[in-house]
Amino acid sequence: SWNGNNSKNFKNVLCITVANSTSTDQLHLLEHNATTPEFDNGYDAKKHFDNPSGMQIYATTAFGHASINTNSTFNGQNIGFIADSEYELYTMTFDIEQINSYNELYLYDAMTETYVDILTEEEYQFYGSVEPMDNRFIITTERKNAASDNTTTSVESVTWDDILAMNETIYIYTTTGQLIYTLSANSLYDLSIPAGVYIVRCGDKTLKIV
Repeated sequence: SWNGNNSKNFKNVLCITVANSTSTDQLHLLEHNATTPEFDNGYDAKKHFDNPSGMQIYATTAFGHASINTNSTFNGQNIGFIADSEYELYTMTFDIEQINSYNELYLYDAMTETYVDILTEEEYQFYGSVEPMDNRFIITTERKNAASDNTTTSVESVTWDDILAMNETIYIYTTTGQLIYTLSANSLYDLSIPAGVYIVRCGDKTLKIV
C-alpha cells in the first residue's frame, strides 16, 4: 500500500509492482484534483535510474519518467518498462486497496495487445522487449475490441512482404510476449514456426500476423 502523505486526501492510489527472479521495482499512481500533467512539487517524484542495466517500471509523463505520478485521473496514463533480460518472465501485481471510485480499470499491454482487469486480476505475467518501451502499458477505463480479459485484440493482418519492406530489424513474439526470432532487414527467411498468431515489432510499429 501507498505509505505517502495521505493527508492530501488522494481520490485513488494504485501501486504496481513488477518482479522477476532477481529484482523488484514499483510505480505509484495517485489521483488528486489539485494536480496537473506537469511536475507538481509534493505530489510527483521523478524516476532515477540508479541501475541502468536493471529492470525498471515508470510513468511516462510530460515532465519525463516518474516513480510517483499524481494526476486528476488514471485513465490514459502511459507506463514504460525496461527489461533486464528479454527472455525473462516478469510478474506484475496490483495493490488496489485504495482504489475507491472505479468500477472498471484495465491495464493494456501494447506489445501483446492484451487487456488485464486491474480490479479482479491478482497478477499479469509478461516477457520484456528487446528495447525500452516508454508506452509499453496504458491504464484505461475501457476495454476495446476484446472478447474477454487477457485476449488479443483484432488488428489488421500483414504479409511477410509488408514486414520486410519496412527496412527495419524484425522481432517476432508469441502473444504472451516471448521473443522467438530476431531477423535482419532486407533478408528473406524460411521460418519454421507453428501456425498461429504472432506479434511482430518493426521500428516503431507493432503488428499482428496470422
